[in-house]
Amino acid sequence: MWNGAAESYSNDSEDSLLYSDDDLLNFTFKICDKEGEGKVLVLHIIEYLEAVTGQKCEEGKLKILYDMLDPERKGVTVDLSAFHIIMKKWIAECRDEKLVLLIMYFCV
Repeated sequence: MWNGAAESYSNDSEDSLLYSDDDLLNFTFKICDKEGEGKVLVLHIIEYLEAVTGQKCEEGKLKILYDMLDPERKGVTVDLSAFHIIMKKWIAECRDEKLVLLIMYFCV
């Protein structure tokens, strides 16, 4: 489904430093919204992120995101606004986790 997604992501990863979180979230949503309906199945978002990151959602950060987007695994859709809100919260949690790990590393 996401043929070439990982290659596209890795080729653009240096350029991603030039874009805001909002730009990257809009880009991700647009890629997943193939029909242009303004809403996306959460599963499509997770599958896309698995493809570009090489991670699986059974555990780790993608599982946390999946739980945030569709906790009951009902196959829900999200619109752009809800996607931004949840993704920003998830990104903040991931950044906080990295900060905690850095603090723990340097304090040992």
